[in-house]
Amino acid sequence: MIINKANLSSLFTAIKTSFNKGLKNTTPTWNKVATLVPSTTSTTTYAWLGQFPRMREWLGDRQLKSLALHDYSVKNKKFESSVAIPRDDIDDDTYG
Repeated sequence: MIINKANLSSLFTAIKTSFNKGLKNTTPTWNKVATLVPSTTSTTTYAWLGQFPRMREWLGDRQLKSLALHDYSVKNKKFESSVAIPRDDIDDDTYG
């Protein structure tokens, strides 16, 4: 195979098509251990209330309790996993 822009573009399309076909035959497992949380900023802050009072029988006046605010921030990171295709496989046109 002659290495030029047109052939590399065709190769990329063929590999992407093959990858997507294989991807259709898989069942994702990440959702068993994680929750998808969309983020539109570089850091996401999660807040929650702590020290929630226990329920009690209401006798007499209300007894107001203070709640504590807790939070933590997660900085978004980028991940990738690139793969290399041996040049001999491209030269020998083993990808079609």
